[in-house]
Amino acid sequence: WQAVPHVKSALRPGGIVFAHCPNVSQVQRFFDCLREVRGFGMLEAFELLQRGWTVRGRSMRPSHRMVAHTGFLCFARRLAEDELFEPEGEGFR
Repeated sequence: WQAVPHVKSALRPGGIVFAHCPNVSQVQRFFDCLREVRGFGMLEAFELLQRGWTVRGRSMRPSHRMVAHTGFLCFARRLAEDELFEPEGEGFR
């Protein structure tokens, strides 16, 4: 969120900003900052789940153990105008 004003001036319209946030409160803070400075749209967040794979020769299968949560990937696109574009619907995807 501290870099958002610098990212806005560095990105051309159509450029994509990406952030990895370890928890949902940081996702909220990052998106709030993007909304505050305006000029970003198509804000999306995806939760990461970590599951290893066992590979033995030609045999591959997912591991039995899975870490339930490891973070969020957050994306937004720089708009040509200082508007905020958020399609109606689900919100965070």
